[in-house]
Amino acid sequence: MPQPKKIVFIKPFNPYLPELKAYMEYFSRHGYEVQTVKNTRELSGIRYDVEWHFMGIDRVPYKKGVIKIHEYGSLSTPPLSRLKNIIKKLISRKPQFRVFLNEAVKNTFAFNDNVASCIRDMGVGNSFLNAINLPQQKQYDFCYLGNMHQLRQLEDMLVYFKERLKNKTILLIGEPTPHLKNKFGNCTNIHFTGMLNYDEVPKELAKCKFAINYVPNIHPYNIQTSTKVLDYCSCNLNIITKRYEWIEKFESDNQASFLFLKDDFSNFTLENIESFEYKNPKMQSFEWNSVIEKSGLPILIAGLLK
Repeated sequence: MPQPKKIVFIKPFNPYLPELKAYMEYFSRHGYEVQTVKNTRELSGIRYDVEWHFMGIDRVPYKKGVIKIHEYGSLSTPPLSRLKNIIKKLISRKPQFRVFLNEAVKNTFAFNDNVASCIRDMGVGNSFLNAINLPQQKQYDFCYLGNMHQLRQLEDMLVYFKERLKNKTILLIGEPTPHLKNKFGNCTNIHFTGMLNYDEVPKELAKCKFAINYVPNIHPYNIQTSTKVLDYCSCNLNIITKRYEWIEKFESDNQASFLFLKDDFSNFTLENIESFEYKNPKMQSFEWNSVIEKSGLPILIAGLLK
């Protein structure tokens, strides 16, 4: 009996990578052997058929009979983000296949080497889709999920909670920077969870009334899929967001209704927040299995392995 085809995922530094969990579950259910490695040095001595890189840079030598896949789930961050993208493009090995988050990411890299590719956008796990069945007793007024790096410019928002919304609570889900922790850690209405496992997040979101998507309107953040928005929608939270290209398109395409924050927070008042008519899209089509199959990845990989 032939051995099952094996996919090895080279895990990036980013600890929050829900697509990796989704891939592992999907392909193992469909007859593949799957494994993750922390770095490319661990590839030595392993038998595998597919070498899947979350880019990054790939300088791993070609291996006979092994398919290289490069996945571009995001663009490089400032400073010098465009230069970083060019460097990644020029010095990485040429793969047999590329996966892009969306058309904007694909167009930014603008490869012209005839390598086949597909679009695989972000999805949501069943733990999020089932969050509406969790107890709905609200403990916090607002929440923010995700990256709290300085580039995300969260400090202005938290100052607003510290000085203007003292009687309203916000739960920040994720690992704060030392600066944010030091400056706001003693505020009685600002709470940090620290890093959580992926499946723990819906339980925390379910404790909140409103969800904030605070994304700076700068490249590349303004063209990338906001995973937190998909998570918020799946938990059916009322979404308050900054205005930028991706979120406007997502709202329009999915007949949703979000409260858009002004840059000076002038409309961030309790009256506006509580009177606004929020609407979230139906999220079943964003379930990870559906997203993976819609991308065409399973068929394309099977074809490459023939």
